[in-house]
Amino acid sequence: MMISIIKCVLGPQLHRIYKSNESPGSTYVPNALEAAGDGLMKWLSVIRSISWIAWPAIGIYFYKRGYLNADGFWFVVKFLNILLIGWIAAKLFRGLGRWRNPSYRTFVAGLEQVVRDDDDQQRARFLRLYDFDLHAFPADMAFDESSFRSTCTGAHQEISTQRSSSWSFKGTLSYLAAHSFGIRMMYPGMVELLQGALSPALADGRQKLIEEHGGQRTRLESRLGDRIDAIFVDRRGNAAFPNGKTLVITCEGNAAFLEVGGPLVALGANYSVLGWNHPGFGQSTGRPYPDAERAAMEVVLQYAFVELGFLPQETMIYAWSIGGFTATYAGMRCPRLRGIVLDASFDDVLPLALNAMPNSIGDLVEHAIRAHLNLHSVDQLLHYPGPILLVRRTQDEVIATDRSDPLSNRGVHLLLALLRHRYPFVFDAETCNAVKAWLLSPAEQAYPYPDAKLLLRSYAGKRYPLDIGDNLPTPLRTRVGLYLAQQHMVSFSSTHCVPLPSAMLKVPWSEAQLAETDA
Repeated sequence: MMISIIKCVLGPQLHRIYKSNESPGSTYVPNALEAAGDGLMKWLSVIRSISWIAWPAIGIYFYKRGYLNADGFWFVVKFLNILLIGWIAAKLFRGLGRWRNPSYRTFVAGLEQVVRDDDDQQRARFLRLYDFDLHAFPADMAFDESSFRSTCTGAHQEISTQRSSSWSFKGTLSYLAAHSFGIRMMYPGMVELLQGALSPALADGRQKLIEEHGGQRTRLESRLGDRIDAIFVDRRGNAAFPNGKTLVITCEGNAAFLEVGGPLVALGANYSVLGWNHPGFGQSTGRPYPDAERAAMEVVLQYAFVELGFLPQETMIYAWSIGGFTATYAGMRCPRLRGIVLDASFDDVLPLALNAMPNSIGDLVEHAIRAHLNLHSVDQLLHYPGPILLVRRTQDEVIATDRSDPLSNRGVHLLLALLRHRYPFVFDAETCNAVKAWLLSPAEQAYPYPDAKLLLRSYAGKRYPLDIGDNLPTPLRTRVGLYLAQQHMVSFSSTHCVPLPSAMLKVPWSEAQLAETDA
């Protein structure tokens, strides 16, 4: 009996028993004892989450009150001891409540057998039966460099940083800021307080993906040891889904989760879908630092190509907001991807960070970003030679540094950087100004520009940057530039967080499409 109780104390939280041949499906309902323990642990989690974010203010308060002495130290020790006792009591209450619940005992016994047998099919079946916290569940696939390189042959280029091995006050302060409240401000979805509030919605989202769409949940281990929670919906071979042969891998925003995010957009467009959560989001472990984000993207790509059997040219990336960082990294590592769609994304996080923080600490913010949180997506995007589509939210309040100026949207900066890189002779100052004027026009009318199409058709299959535009008359060069801008960016009249209509998610344009149309 004691061993059974210990297993219930240490076991994961159970959310739902999914609908199957053996069960009609139901939400797991804890008894009073387990609910009491859960409630106390949630409050302790809230205290811990607030402490991580507010430690500078707490430190200043202690300093002003004169608590930075031995008496203050022992006060903190006593307070932590009270929290520890409360946490132990909550774990015991919850464990005893679970032990008295037959449904939980059946679940934990099945979990123990799956972990012990280490069989891929048993793990997959168990994940189709239960929705639970995955902290005790083994990974279905671990990252393997040789397998990854067999399909992804692109450059492995880390974004430059300003890290220094020498000690400095600014460096120490920026490190503390970045690793405490900085990372949580950049990725609020990792904050336990927010995750707790969204937990019911996330559970409902997983239920719909698995029960209604036939999704398969999986767990992937990155090269840094983080366990990435992912769900795959396979629509290949189903005539009801004409786009099912194409896989869309989604990359979420800084407070978004696969359960309620990008996969729903892609499913609405009839694609097969592989969604995953950032490290530290939902049931993914770790923290979403740039290196961890890249490592997570690598193992997701490996899973798609090696385990699921998709080819890179059958795979498209759809990224929203900050998810553009991992999407552009995927393009850099896998140049044969069918396309990348960046929705409400930015070129560089630094201008947004500086805009959100007081000018007086601008130098510290820049040091912290460049040394520890350097999301410089444009550097990665320029290494990707495939089709790209940018979606600009015309009323975006998040990635615009000045809401009264539509051109301050960092997506516009991303567009111009991309076009100047790919078509350097077309996008001189005059053409860039014409594109900006087009973006400021009320209707952003799209013109056919048949002469531009005819010119671009002959460049199909050539590598970027293209030499088109050299010695072209200024009016024709401008028309070519406007046509290219229209093919690389579409506008959506909305604010930042409105879900993208599924009809707008499509394979991006390329010169090759012009050649195919001509044929």
